[in-house]
Amino acid sequence: MARVKTMTRRRFARLSEEELVAAVPFRVKVAWTGWWLGLAIFVGGAWFFAWVLFFSEGEATPMGQMYKALMWVGLPVCLFFLPVYVVGCLFPRHLTVTEEGLSTRWWSVSWLQVEQIGYTGEVAPGKVQVLFRVSPQLWESGLREANRWDSGMPFGGGGLTRARPWVRTQRNLLPFVVDLGDLFQVLHHRAWQRAGHEGGYGDGYPVVPDGRRAVAPNTPAEDEEPAPGRC
Repeated sequence: MARVKTMTRRRFARLSEEELVAAVPFRVKVAWTGWWLGLAIFVGGAWFFAWVLFFSEGEATPMGQMYKALMWVGLPVCLFFLPVYVVGCLFPRHLTVTEEGLSTRWWSVSWLQVEQIGYTGEVAPGKVQVLFRVSPQLWESGLREANRWDSGMPFGGGGLTRARPWVRTQRNLLPFVVDLGDLFQVLHHRAWQRAGHEGGYGDGYPVVPDGRRAVAPNTPAEDEEPAPGRC
């Protein structure tokens, strides 16, 4: 297999839409600075709060007691987010984009397994995650567990799994995933066309209730059990 090149922000800025499609396959890497900075902040915060709570005598004044009480809030918050940033720093989920689908170190999906494409609603572009909807059966076959550290659950962090079958990318990918939206749509559309599904993609009709489009079922649909209560 040919070596997959990294799509840098500088290279991305020079490419037209057609040139970007022609550059596939490529890898979009996680920006390490934001993750390591976040890890340093939470490690430092946890150390500081623990020192104030357990090793500092502090002041006996009401203000000092209130200040110390706040430490009991700050310490659990830091300890809660620490694993998310440790995993994010040590095991970055760089996104590989190909004509056939998408993959990271922990999961992969083909474009024919993607039913819808969406985005999280953060204002900062670096915080936005792209969402790829798959079937409930495929989600429960291992994707749900593989995607736990990018789930945003709970409190915008990670570590818990989501029930809804949307595969999420890691935050702080460069180039920003919102800028790759048109490319994802083109590759998705082309894959469905190659598979002979002309009417179910981007036709303006809503998806059927369980997330599938009526004329473009997931692949391999024959290997999946039907959703409960559906044929």
